[in-house]
Amino acid sequence: MEVINSYIDSLYKNDNSQEVLELKEELKEHLIMSANEFIKEGYEEQDAYEMAIKKFDGGSDMLKELYFTLKENKKDIKETNKVVKIITRISGVMFILCLITSTILTSSKAFSYIHDKQYTYWEQVNLNISQELNKIIKDKDVKKDIDSYKDDISKLLSSSKFNKDVILMYGYESAYKQAWETYEPSSILYTYGKDATVDYMFMRGETVENDRGQKLYYNVKLTRALYYKIYENTRVSAILATPIFFIIYVVLKITFRKKKVKF
Repeated sequence: MEVINSYIDSLYKNDNSQEVLELKEELKEHLIMSANEFIKEGYEEQDAYEMAIKKFDGGSDMLKELYFTLKENKKDIKETNKVVKIITRISGVMFILCLITSTILTSSKAFSYIHDKQYTYWEQVNLNISQELNKIIKDKDVKKDIDSYKDDISKLLSSSKFNKDVILMYGYESAYKQAWETYEPSSILYTYGKDATVDYMFMRGETVENDRGQKLYYNVKLTRALYYKIYENTRVSAILATPIFFIIYVVLKITFRKKKVKF
């Protein structure tokens, strides 16, 4: 047995890694099994050990191949562990960032600020529309002269000043026809745009009395501002992503803790 131990100790002297120690144990078991076969054939124990070593040592190329394969596997495992460590840390950081982001964006203060800012913007757009319409119908008969000024309204609403905000607009000659649910097609003087199932704000408006003592009443659908859409998308994404990154982080942490991989 001492012969086998000495032979095993002579292999891979410069590498004391756990992988090599395990390989040596496997080789030792293999040599002992081979020696026992020779003993069964009638050889003395010492001779059997030496013959097992000689038989095995004849495969020096195999030993080299085993060693190189072991080192390559060890390298691959290290690279894999490195990548997984990075993913785990990124997941942890993303979980914290998403948690903080969702907490801030879902707070009542943040929601009120964004909503109030958006509503103030809508009111300003509506006021600007009203002021521009004042100019267009200044000396017009709101109902009879509609054909003479409807193109001016279309140009106004399709201009760069309003086209990104106005989705749809209806114009009326009387105030009581403003409600979307009660309007009659025959009461509509003017229509701009097309209805769409997108986020919008419904607002009513009217001009001041023109030179004829008339007003133009209107309903308008205004789209949400870009910053409001970004806020909503970011808020929802952060809420959904928080538990996902948490689960990824915990699963990877537990898995590699079992494998004794330090993070």
